[in-house]
Amino acid sequence: MRWKKILFSTAASLFNFLNGALIGALLGAPAAEGQMLAAGAIVFFYMIIGAVFGLAFTLFLAWRWDATRMRNMAIGAGVLALIMVGITYKLAEQRRAERQQRQQESLEGRVSPKPAAPAKDTLELTEKTQPAVERQAGPGLAVEGLGLVRVPFSAQGIRLPFFATSAVRTTTAVDSLVYDNDRGNFSLRYAPPYLMPFYQKMDYQTLLFRFSGISPQAVQLEVNEGQGRKLWVPREAVEVKFWPDFLAGVAVVHALDPANNPVRRRALPHAPTADFPEGTQWMPRVVEGDWIGVLPLMPDGSRPEIPVWLRWRKDGQLLVGWDYFM
Repeated sequence: MRWKKILFSTAASLFNFLNGALIGALLGAPAAEGQMLAAGAIVFFYMIIGAVFGLAFTLFLAWRWDATRMRNMAIGAGVLALIMVGITYKLAEQRRAERQQRQQESLEGRVSPKPAAPAKDTLELTEKTQPAVERQAGPGLAVEGLGLVRVPFSAQGIRLPFFATSAVRTTTAVDSLVYDNDRGNFSLRYAPPYLMPFYQKMDYQTLLFRFSGISPQAVQLEVNEGQGRKLWVPREAVEVKFWPDFLAGVAVVHALDPANNPVRRRALPHAPTADFPEGTQWMPRVVEGDWIGVLPLMPDGSRPEIPVWLRWRKDGQLLVGWDYFM
């Protein structure tokens, strides 16, 4: 009957359209190897050619064959479609595994084994790194850079690429920082031997770098202050905090030179000073210009609501230290 032939022809056409596309994809994959951004377009072109050929071939036979033959073709094409889907899935998984293996081998080739004694070309990040304002003392430190960035720890760990320029979307990374996450336990897999974070505390998943440049797509980090080495990272890969943003978000701040920079009743250099017991810490609540509005954290742990002000910057000098955590 005519309706049977139409039904079987439609089914055969759909199956052969799919078969042609999958066969085209398999044939196009070798041609797309190494073509980077053009690879997807090449495979898609092969798929279109295969699909059109499969559909045209089926329609030609449907015009000449009867319903019985078209039924047999539909069954055969359906079985072939299942086989092709299985083959395509298996090959895709195999290529994905090979790609991951190459990436793993490439990564492991860059990771130096832990020596018995520290070698010059390896780096083990430890929690001894302290912020620069904590390592030095005096009337003030130069406010270098624009602020600090925090490297977030994700479920995959850290995969932070470093670039030589701000063109992070069109150039190749020159180095990277890699942490693995094993069910919440972060372990360093690779870090450049020159890398020196501004501050880090791994048990709190905190890793900070000072940054000195910024663009819509990238941030320039100071990856080694002593060497003056700077590299760029994608802006979306880090959390950017300019100095006022950062200081407003730390746990406490303190004057580096309390005698010459006491807390004051108002945000004015000649405002009356405020007397508090020795050992009082200051919790930021707001940053206005060169001043931080703070609340006292008393030595006994009490927190009276007495707002005072502490100057954090003067003539390009940083006048306060900070503690990121209580």
